This record gives sequence, structure tokens and C-alpha cells, in this order.
Amino acid sequence: TAAAQAAAGVSLAQGTLYVEWSNIGIQLALAQVLLSLRADDNNRIHFRSPHTSDKVTLFITTGGVVQATLASANAAVGSVPYKSAMAYTTNDVAARYTSSLGADPINSISAAMPTGSFVLWIGNNNSGNSGNSLITRITWWPQRLPDGALDSLRA
Repeated sequence: TAAAQAAAGVSLAQGTLYVEWSNIGIQLALAQVLLSLRADDNNRIHFRSPHTSDKVTLFITTGGVVQATLASANAAVGSVPYKSAMAYTTNDVAARYTSSLGADPINSISAAMPTGSFVLWIGNNNSGNSGNSLITRITWWPQRLPDGALDSLRA
């Protein structure tokens, strides 16, 4: 588990996350958070890899209320490499997953963004235990990239 404090002045108001990862073949009882940008438990953006047969999901929670849940069409399995891109700003959230997870774009046009300074959590579950995924690349942009850029990233 790793955590990094965001640079001063960086907020959760908008951004784009990109991650390359694979499950390491261990299916645990709890879903694993690949990345979480969180001010606190009630204000966070997190990207969860599955446990057992779950789908990969991007969650946005503001004021303790889930604003967006964008899940892949298919579940991640074994040690297959995956690419996922997620972009967010108020009322404009999008996720793109590797084609094996479902090639269709996923968008939400209604979502309030979390507020506050955040900490980046990498590779843990909701209990703070080590994750079951190998993360090979993380990129974050402080703006919401266009959908076409997301399509290119996950290709």
C-alpha cells in the first residue's frame, strides 16, 4: 500500500486517471482499490479491481453519496493485462476499459465532484490491506481529457 499527498492547489474538481494493471491471480474476499483520490471516506474518486467475478468499477462519492458508478461490461480474470482510463468533471464522467472488459464507452452526465485536498492511495482494499493487482503504470492529468483521448489510451 502506498499513499502520496497531492501537490498544493490540486483538487478533485476535474481530472483524468489512466492505469495499466493485472490481477496477480489471487482472488480475495474483498474488492481491491487500484487507485483512490480521497479527501476522506465521504469524498473520493476510486477505481476498484474485482474480487471473484466482479466487474472493474469507477466510483465517485461526494458528501457520502455515490454520484457515479461506471462498471466494465465484463469481469477481469487471472493475470491478463488491462488498461483503464477514467475522466471526470462536474456532470461529465467517463470510463474506458480494455476491450476484453467491454469496448463500449461508459459515460455519466450527472455527478457532483468531491471537494478538498486529497491523498492518492495506490493498491489496497477498503480495510487497508495489500491489493491483489500488479500496477505497472499510473498517469493523472489535472483536467478532464476528451473522450477521444480516453479511447486512444485504453486501445
